[in-house]
Amino acid sequence: MMYTSIALIGIISCFEIKKMVSKGQRKEIAIFSLLAISALLLSVFYLSNPHRSSLSEHLLSFIGRES
Repeated sequence: MMYTSIALIGIISCFEIKKMVSKGQRKEIAIFSLLAISALLLSVFYLSNPHRSSLSEHLLSFIGRES
């Protein structure tokens, strides 16, 4: 499942970036790449162990509001 999500995000990103390059949208490529990388990291974080605490629980404990 993890390899599927990595491949899917990579394929979609390639198609979208090709369209943006042809239109000359340099700033949009940077923003899209940042969002694609964050989606990739979050999917790997979740799929590596779906039974551990979630990202929102980590964020709440980081700011001092335990769930």
